[in-house]
Amino acid sequence: MSTSKLARLFAELLGTFALTAVVIAVSKNYGNPLFTTISAATAFAALYSVLGPVSGGHFNPAITIGLFSVKKVKLLEALMFVAMQAVGAVLAWKFFEYLSPERTIEAVGNEFTWEIFWAEMVGGLLFALGFAAVIYRKFLGGHAGAVVGMSLFLASTAVAVVIFDRQLVSGVINPAVAIGLGYRPDVQVYLAYFFGPVVGAVIGMNLYKMFFSGDKSEVASASKPAPVVVSATAKKAPAKKKTATKKATPKRKAAKK
Repeated sequence: MSTSKLARLFAELLGTFALTAVVIAVSKNYGNPLFTTISAATAFAALYSVLGPVSGGHFNPAITIGLFSVKKVKLLEALMFVAMQAVGAVLAWKFFEYLSPERTIEAVGNEFTWEIFWAEMVGGLLFALGFAAVIYRKFLGGHAGAVVGMSLFLASTAVAVVIFDRQLVSGVINPAVAIGLGYRPDVQVYLAYFFGPVVGAVIGMNLYKMFFSGDKSEVASASKPAPVVVSATAKKAPAKKKTATKKATPKRKAAKK
């Protein structure tokens, strides 16, 4: 494996570790969904600005799978990214437990509900739309980080309002962070936090590609001028022949004289 590929994998691990650590620390110390959302969005924007040029700055299995669905990431790379993101989240979880063994991390819900699933799916969709805009419009540097961060803030706020209003939990919109927020033996709990964001991200990425990426307009604009160029060339060709004939005629007359 080349050094550049190792750097990409390490960037995803490090970014997911840092993002999960921020979410764990803020959610456990303050417990306010809005404050957690602001912290997560700010952290993601900063991490994307720093590590985005290295790996693409996914830090979220849902985003990686969404980009794979629109053929922006290859299958093997997507699988390796998801694995590194999961490892980074688990490391953040264990690191927090090591620093605060008396505290237990129980930020995710106690049971599966369709409300959480749909909320996480909508959040994943909104976040994926913003992330896709950065990819397709090729935003760079701090501008890209700001767009990604604000997209996560919008998505997380929407989910937090829906879920917190029902006294459940704050929005996660990240399967890796959901792992870091405390594993539970009941697998059904994680169906909402795993599959909700993934389904939403796949829908969001494909919606942006279909309607906002500009691929169709570029193809149409590239295909329309072709007949015009051909016809213009065809018209110019006879003109050159006539000019050549006119030039040749005086030479013949001069030869007769």
